[in-house]
Amino acid sequence: DGVVAIDSELRIAFANASARRLLAGHELAVGAPLADLWPDFPLRPFAQSLFEETDRPVQARVVEHERTFALVGIPARAGTDAILVLTDISERERRERAEREFIANAAHELGSPLTAIVASLEVLQGGAKSDPAERDRFLELIERQTSRLSRLRRALPTLARAQHRPGDTA
Repeated sequence: DGVVAIDSELRIAFANASARRLLAGHELAVGAPLADLWPDFPLRPFAQSLFEETDRPVQARVVEHERTFALVGIPARAGTDAILVLTDISERERRERAEREFIANAAHELGSPLTAIVASLEVLQGGAKSDPAERDRFLELIERQTSRLSRLRRALPTLARAQHRPGDTA
């Protein structure tokens, strides 16, 4: 995690190597004023709030281009610096988004055959079972859709492993 300590004048008192790496291209020199590093997030007001009447950490989510950061502000105690802790959560958010998409796609793929089976059963219960040709047609449809569900069930673990292979960023 990147750690930046700031004094009550919002000047940088300390910045670790991780903070410098995460915020490459931004000024983090000791004694320099804390800049608003991101166009869509007011860092200075966020930091200033850490010197006001608060005793609890403050959290924020910051998006910068393709990167997302979790920012935690640890309030200053009397006479001490406030601390900003920055964590790059881009990879975690990409992984969570991919998982949500995978689950939504799987639910859709499972829902189609289930809908066909339920509809076929309703037609059969509604009287089609009395007509041998209609009964056989709907039983065949139920059998096909059940086979489809079985194939999907067998494929899901393989797809899930492929989705989460080591080093995968999507």
